[in-house]
Amino acid sequence: MLRNIAGAIIGIAVAVLTVKFVEWFSHSLYPFPDGLEITDTEALNAHIGSLPLTAFLLVLAGNLIATFDGVITACLIGRIRPFFYALLIGMLMIAATASNLLMFRHPNWYAAAVLIGIVLSAWLAMIFAGKLRARRTSGQ
Repeated sequence: MLRNIAGAIIGIAVAVLTVKFVEWFSHSLYPFPDGLEITDTEALNAHIGSLPLTAFLLVLAGNLIATFDGVITACLIGRIRPFFYALLIGMLMIAATASNLLMFRHPNWYAAAVLIGIVLSAWLAMIFAGKLRARRTSGQ
């Protein structure tokens, strides 16, 4: 039981830390303009609107990798079905992403790609984790 809870908590932490790392890296490549107040939603939306395609692709990849590595980590530690961890971490990633999408303007293609991508990433991680577990239990 404790191992299952630890798997979920550590998997969530890995996903969050991955997102934070990608955000930090993205901000180092595409810094905020001098004097931009984070509380100024219009200025922040204008900055987001001026970002190049590569900035969105970087953040998209970060969210998908975060979902995948969070689910895999949880599955490798915990002992319950990978579906549970994929559902838990996938839903948390969708909730956090949807919150960000509602607060700030993003291109429509990005919103669709990140939400669909998170679901696919969680699903692929679940399949991969199931195969890893099967190999571990069969002794290969």
